[in-house]
Amino acid sequence: MDTSTTIGGAKPPTHQVPATREATANLIESEVTTQDAATPEGNAVDAQTVDIKVPSNPLGDHGAVDAVLHGERGTVRQAASTPHEASVPPAARQYSKLPGPREVVLGKNKSGAFKEFLVPVEAGHESSLEDIVERGKTLCHPWRGTPLPVHIEPYGTTSELFTEIKKTILEQTSLSNQVSAVLTYWSLSTWFFDSLAIAPCLVITGSSFEGDVVLRTLQTFCRFSFLMAGVTSAGLKDINWTGHPTLLLFDPNLTKSMAALLACSTSPGYMVGATNDYLDYFGPKAIYLGEDLPTFPIPRSSIHVNATAMSRVCPRYGRPLSDSIVQSFQNRLFDYRLKNMVRVRDSEFDASDLPPDTRAVANALGACIVDAPELQKELVSLLTPRAQQQLGDRSTSLEALAAEATLRLCHQGKLQIFVREIADEVNRIQTSRGETLKFTAEKVGHKLKKVGLYTRRLGSAGNGLLIDHTTRVHLHDVAASFVDAGFGHAENVHCFLCNENKGPMQTV
Repeated sequence: MDTSTTIGGAKPPTHQVPATREATANLIESEVTTQDAATPEGNAVDAQTVDIKVPSNPLGDHGAVDAVLHGERGTVRQAASTPHEASVPPAARQYSKLPGPREVVLGKNKSGAFKEFLVPVEAGHESSLEDIVERGKTLCHPWRGTPLPVHIEPYGTTSELFTEIKKTILEQTSLSNQVSAVLTYWSLSTWFFDSLAIAPCLVITGSSFEGDVVLRTLQTFCRFSFLMAGVTSAGLKDINWTGHPTLLLFDPNLTKSMAALLACSTSPGYMVGATNDYLDYFGPKAIYLGEDLPTFPIPRSSIHVNATAMSRVCPRYGRPLSDSIVQSFQNRLFDYRLKNMVRVRDSEFDASDLPPDTRAVANALGACIVDAPELQKELVSLLTPRAQQQLGDRSTSLEALAAEATLRLCHQGKLQIFVREIADEVNRIQTSRGETLKFTAEKVGHKLKKVGLYTRRLGSAGNGLLIDHTTRVHLHDVAASFVDAGFGHAENVHCFLCNENKGPMQTV
């Protein structure tokens, strides 16, 4: 029996219509149990054939299908057509009826029941129905949606694999070349969590839609990745950490305490739990934090990207990748991991020109790039502006201003410096730089403590610092830590401590 449905033809319309409505229904009900999956004649339902030839009509071929599937018994409803239209019939379309997803319907005992139905599918679109069925199964069992390799597939060269991943990310997200490259570096690093000293955390900001697009795109290229809505201590505890998965977190309301926990999980060894039930949450993580960064510090050893698409009017996002493409990426990345995990572990790559915190992240990402020095060089160039921005932010912080003001007063030969004097000097520096924000002595005192300059009571005049030798040395060490942030102008050529620190201060 032919399993296709042909609609259209050049011959005068002929009708071969079954005698009952049930035989011509759009969806042929097939019970989950085999005894219910039968026709009125008792034969099992596998596919239905309806051979109906009709002339063209204003509804087009789909209108003809609807007329066939919803026609009255022994008749076919169709719109009137002109003789000219009847003389130029549409091209025939082949349809097959295939098992669709399980549907919830009202059963015989007036309760919900799952049943399967045959769905008419046009030739060439069978895979679309298969995707729908598979998606339904994945929703019932979310773990089935985790991309995993099934075998080894040669990845070619590192540059070829990198370029293909970057191109796919760009097509799927409409992000810039630079951001797509950063996401590619991070995705590759997830395959070497056990070869690296740290697992860099990817922090994403932007609109919620764009954040979701980026997380779903990353799932294709990351190792053992899970999409998670929000992050809680209970949720982390319930994860099977045997394989240390890559967590793709969507949490615009991340709390300060959870940010601190995630910060610890970028390095191995920090345990969470209770007696005899400790877990190490170490592993790669990407987290969407909302439109903007939170006011509290983001996890250390992290790299931040803005997920704003290049086209703000109408970004053109790519169609979802097919299962075969996702599987191919997973297989090739698995091959890349197995062949290079030892080389990544023993990598001597060092982004020594970057400041310490950015340098650690760059070293981890760069170690995962094997036999492609040009890509390692590109990584450093991508992270350099980010590091400069961080240093710029640091140079304008109140900690930097307080240290600079204290050092300037120290160079005046004072034996003691009151906090109110330091606050006055901070506000004077602010005014000279065109800033209008003023700081109180109390706030300046708290920032001095933060950098290790502890004040004490200096009589009735208030709190301040005794400028002894130990305090001078520490103050200059603090100054050295801010040199890369543009703090070198506070040096004094007549100060022997400044001269001693001048070399190291320029290379910190």
